Amino acid sequence: MGRETARLFCPFSYGYRWWDCLMPDEVCDGIPHCGLGDDEDPKMCLYYKAALSQFQRAQRTIEAAQSRQQQIRPNGHKLLMYNPADKK
Repeated sequence: MGRETARLFCPFSYGYRWWDCLMPDEVCDGIPHCGLGDDEDPKMCLYYKAALSQFQRAQRTIEAAQSRQQQIRPNGHKLLMYNPADKK
């Protein structure tokens, strides 16, 4: 069985019966994937890109801290982070 991949809902459902799911790289890519093209809404894309940038910055900070921790105590315990994608 394959590994689960993160999916995002279309930003607005507008009363549709089913919610469309998108891959993260399909949001704000210039191609409308949602029923009304709301995944390309300029305001939503501005927010999405800002939030994604902040998340990536936090992730890099955590990875740098983990790397420094391993350099200080190479044989010590590793700093573990919860990653929902690792659930089985």
